[in-house]
Amino acid sequence: MNSSNNSRVMLSDVFEGMRSWHLCLFMAWEETKQKYRRSLLGPFWITINSAVFMLAMGPLYGTLMKQPIANYFQYFAVGYVVWNFIASYLNDSCGIFISAEGYIKQIKLPYTFYLFKALAKNSIIFAHNFIIILIVLVFFPPDNLAYVLFAPLGGVLLVGNLFWMSVLLSIISIRFRDIPQILSNILQLLFFLTPIMWYSTMVAESRSSILVNFNPAYYMLEVVRGPLLGEPPNMLAFKVAGLMLFIGFFISGAIFSKYRSKISYWV
Repeated sequence: MNSSNNSRVMLSDVFEGMRSWHLCLFMAWEETKQKYRRSLLGPFWITINSAVFMLAMGPLYGTLMKQPIANYFQYFAVGYVVWNFIASYLNDSCGIFISAEGYIKQIKLPYTFYLFKALAKNSIIFAHNFIIILIVLVFFPPDNLAYVLFAPLGGVLLVGNLFWMSVLLSIISIRFRDIPQILSNILQLLFFLTPIMWYSTMVAESRSSILVNFNPAYYMLEVVRGPLLGEPPNMLAFKVAGLMLFIGFFISGAIFSKYRSKISYWV
């Protein structure tokens, strides 16, 4: 099957999944509510946990790195919230088809429906955590609000890249059940190797610059964080994220087309 056929198969499944967007949102919302049933604050507990972590670590690391607390806290808070969205969605991707085994074997739905449901659930949680970003930006406003308008474009690139990654991870994970544990460890390590708690400029002229230059997580993070901080768009980050999306779409399309028929057997 050539690349054009691969793309058509994946696009067809994607469009079928998108047509059920209302069901995706409903199931994602119900799943989120069920997780926090009988909880007074519900999903806001995640927001509180994130806020407490940032309030504790932000001033501490800002002082240790001798950075202005206001600027550092702004940088760290936005980066941490966006990173949580990235890590949470990728971790969930590994178990998407496994947890949906009952639906897959009984109901005919496009496979991307389950990917969109996971994306919707993590977007709901991100929306709760985005309150932190809004509060931080109110107290520490960006230098140039005009650049904030580039954040939605960066968000599209971020979600697009996460989606094709979720396609690969969801398929690989049902074939090799150790992938979720491996990915969890990789993401924990990547958190410290990505400029979230430290600035990329700190390693710009050292051998450690490889942590930035060849780190895809940095570019995915930067296309959203930079504009939200009121910084001029990092064109290199936007170009790399766009190239990753283009290449990743064809790779994931090929894998999805080849193994799509085996998903129901592997789960």
